[in-house]
Amino acid sequence: MLDKYFGFLKMDDEYIVVESLIDHAKIDREEILLLSKMVKETYEGNKDAVEDIYQRIRRINKDMTRAFDNVTDHIIQEKFDQQKQYDLLRLQNRNEVISNLIIATAKRVLIFNRLNTPFPEALKLPVKALALSLEDIHKTYTICLESYINNKGGLLQEMHKVEKQEQQIDHLRSECLQVLYELGNKDELKQGSLLCLQELIEHLEEISDSIEVASGSLKWLLLI
Repeated sequence: MLDKYFGFLKMDDEYIVVESLIDHAKIDREEILLLSKMVKETYEGNKDAVEDIYQRIRRINKDMTRAFDNVTDHIIQEKFDQQKQYDLLRLQNRNEVISNLIIATAKRVLIFNRLNTPFPEALKLPVKALALSLEDIHKTYTICLESYINNKGGLLQEMHKVEKQEQQIDHLRSECLQVLYELGNKDELKQGSLLCLQELIEHLEEISDSIEVASGSLKWLLLI
């Protein structure tokens, strides 16, 4: 999938650009599924598996960054009108934010894994729910991109679904943090482990925020 972006792909059609963003999102989805598995292996205490999954995410992220930098260059160089070019670049940049947050979150999981602290039992279910909800919202975002090409009439409905899913993820984040702070008040976690888990939870939710923002960028293309 990535090979075509290393060449001189013509991108003077907005739909070709959006198709590239769909490819980008599909690779991000692979990373998100790996990230969710990485979280699962963490709370199950499978330290070697966590290290292996992180390296897989890192390789994918590195290859994708090189590939889709080329897409950004093409959007800049092609003869779109100024507004169209701006809107496509904004969407592409927000796609990149999602990717950057995925690898940043994976690093937080890795750090916790290396602290040799058992994952709190009380956090396992809420964090699992948070990770699975992140998988769901990203799937809906991919459908949003596909709808722009194949079903514009259904795009707004999918965008509203993303908004509702993000609200639910924000609620799950709050539940996770409440459990975490209760454990802290009982001195059941060392300060470093507590802070690391806090960052992990916040980053998982921040990915969903970035997905909602990217989804909202599609409305500007609809207005043209």
